[in-house]
Amino acid sequence: MSESARNRRGFQGILLATVIAGMAGYFVTWVVFRFAGSENYAQFAVFWSAFFLLVGGFAGVQQEFSRATNPVSEKVDRTVKRATGWKFACALAGTVVAIVVVSAQLWMPTLFRTDWTVWALPFAFGTVATILMSAVAGSLYGIRSWALIAVLIAIDAFLRVVAIGLVLALDAPVEVYGWAIVAPIPVTLVVMMPWLIRTLRRQTLVDTTHGQLWWNVSRTVVASLATGVLVSGFPAVLQATTQQANTAALGDLIFAVTLARAPLIVTVMALQSFLVVQFRNSPDSRRRRLIQISALVSGLTVAASAVTAVIGIPVLNFVANHVVVDNVVFIVGLVFSSGLVALLQVTGAFLIAESRHTAYFVGLALAACATFALLQADLSLTESVTLSLIGAPALGLVSHLLALIVQPTKTPEE
Repeated sequence: MSESARNRRGFQGILLATVIAGMAGYFVTWVVFRFAGSENYAQFAVFWSAFFLLVGGFAGVQQEFSRATNPVSEKVDRTVKRATGWKFACALAGTVVAIVVVSAQLWMPTLFRTDWTVWALPFAFGTVATILMSAVAGSLYGIRSWALIAVLIAIDAFLRVVAIGLVLALDAPVEVYGWAIVAPIPVTLVVMMPWLIRTLRRQTLVDTTHGQLWWNVSRTVVASLATGVLVSGFPAVLQATTQQANTAALGDLIFAVTLARAPLIVTVMALQSFLVVQFRNSPDSRRRRLIQISALVSGLTVAASAVTAVIGIPVLNFVANHVVVDNVVFIVGLVFSSGLVALLQVTGAFLIAESRHTAYFVGLALAACATFALLQADLSLTESVTLSLIGAPALGLVSHLLALIVQPTKTPEE
């Protein structure tokens, strides 16, 4: 099979797994909202948001491993000192979980206004699992093991649906939902362990030293954390910054934001490491591919916004089983903002592929800072949310585009 055919089949497999994962995420969001109630959903959504902000952040590990990992070649110079992927991942996991445990009392009480300590242990456990999963997935992307990546994505999503279903069926306290969210990650790794060991052992090579890997990962992780602020972490940011006293109303707003923005954002974010590898391996055509993919995402954004203007409100309220939003401008703004974030992920993948980590980091950091600043605007809650969700990624996108214009060609490692 030709390389282009393998890539096409790999794209289709990962896209299918992403669709399954997206549907699973939708189902989990819907079933908790419908059967746990708006107030419990608000607590669940804040943990989900905070944890997947972390997951989104350590997608930076996956992205850099995708860029830096290559199949072992007979011609490789083995005298060059290179980083060892699994050692780096374990060291990073230990460092980060220590920071999370030590700092939890400084930020968790702001997010969880009940007993925050019951959420701390699953959060720390999930941190370690997330970093290891990111390193494994990034290594698989780097050697283009598309089938295993698709299976990892699908199994993780399926197990999360099962876990949430069990928690609801047992009528467990809302705090138990934290374990249901994080447990599928290590279980997936254990289930897939025989295939992962056989595929990754002695078949992967990191193209840089430990020092350079730490420096690159530090920038991609911070940038990915900034992406998390724009996406999965936005409900946590909203909870931390808003003075909204009505928990049920806040839960409705979070539900609307989550469901309206997910399709475009989740799809492109799930494909970002795939895009990194495709851009990395196609230096002669990567700029043309960037334009083509950006045009496709832009077209989908316009189409999705138009459809949402017509049917968005009735569909959302039907799914929620009560009125959660009645402002068509707000719901269309949510969908349009998701397209801006998706474009930001495409340009980010391009910059990572060219080893331009600083330009990637700056764009996402600006967007994250703008998210916090715009939420403080002297507007109604829905107006400030709309302004933040559109203005922040637009600023980050402008930063990335300026970087592409000012420095249009690939440069040496920064």
